[in-house]
Amino acid sequence: TNCLRICRSIYGLPQSGRNHYVRFTGQLLELGFEQSKNDPCLFTLRKDGEILRLVLWVDDAVITTSSEELWVFVRDAIHAISPLGKEGDLEWVLGMQVEQDLEAGTISLNQTSKIKMIIERYGSPNAKPKPTPLPPKWTSMKRWMPQTTEEMNQTVEGARKAGLHQCRNYTEFIHEYRSLLGALAHIALWGRLDIKASVFLLARYQANPGINHWKGLRHILLYLVGTKDMKLIFGTRRPSDGSVVTAQVDSDYCGNKEDVKSTTGYVIWMYGSVIYAESRKQRATTLSTTEAELVAASDCARMLRYIRRLLVEDFHIDLPPIPMGEDNQGCIHLAHDGGDWKRKRHIRVANSYLYEEVTIHKTIAIKYVRSDENCADMMTKCLSAPLFQKHRSTLMGHV
Repeated sequence: TNCLRICRSIYGLPQSGRNHYVRFTGQLLELGFEQSKNDPCLFTLRKDGEILRLVLWVDDAVITTSSEELWVFVRDAIHAISPLGKEGDLEWVLGMQVEQDLEAGTISLNQTSKIKMIIERYGSPNAKPKPTPLPPKWTSMKRWMPQTTEEMNQTVEGARKAGLHQCRNYTEFIHEYRSLLGALAHIALWGRLDIKASVFLLARYQANPGINHWKGLRHILLYLVGTKDMKLIFGTRRPSDGSVVTAQVDSDYCGNKEDVKSTTGYVIWMYGSVIYAESRKQRATTLSTTEAELVAASDCARMLRYIRRLLVEDFHIDLPPIPMGEDNQGCIHLAHDGGDWKRKRHIRVANSYLYEEVTIHKTIAIKYVRSDENCADMMTKCLSAPLFQKHRSTLMGHV
């Protein structure tokens, strides 16, 4: 036949990554590593009072250690079985440049090289930069999505005028839209959390985008033109109350807009440095601002529960109740006392989970924070330049 049976894994095939993981994991366990029950890619080795942690990403690994001798032992043992392609101080990971300043106690990540490549392909490097990823109060509309052949042709013509000259038909327009969207989504997830809300707002329409959606992506590009060298910095901020983990949560209620699904946004910090930021469209329709906030807070509580379990079981950190900032008083009251059951019985699923963590288990300490001090606000809507830049400084570790 015209088929070949592969007798061993070849780099690049989907199953090869899995095979490598199984093989490499077995080798680590034989060396005495303990595999995390919370994150299967986290391995810990404790020996003679020293500790070494390894995080695996397919065939790349990031290692932290308290002992150079322990690292040399592990390095030589692994290299004897699976030859290492490179080892040394961490400088690049997943396309991000890593800079460590031991004197200042900071680590920074930047995507400058990736951003320059995207701008050269899709944008104008010398164009006038924009102060925000999208204009204030910008909202994507379903009516912008072309429905007829004539509207699709108009979209293609508009794309050509906007600089997308290689676009010959609507199918190619969708391909280019998704290509640029995917490139922006990659840097939004890894190092440029400030554009995450804008990118995933436009991702909702990738099945049938219109010319205004393309202009939205171009607007993000112009924002990146002026901020291509911006870094995500760890170690510049310290929580004022000394908390190990803190969080802020917000939602954008869309009950009176064209899209009736609200948006969840939250940001989580560890020792003052952001470790996770989320911007997500809620799956269910909510009937009030308080209900939308409850759904968002419940989503954040689930992530905090996982982080708590990871830090307590794998890092042996004793965590007090995690402070969660919320700007809706109704949500805070419901988290503490459960609220009026008759009036809120239709939202008991989300509410009961938050109530359980706040009041029963006491793993979360929910508290009020003003909207202009709530960094999660930038994960739910397009803000004005001054407010966006204020939250961006907090998010990216520039204050």
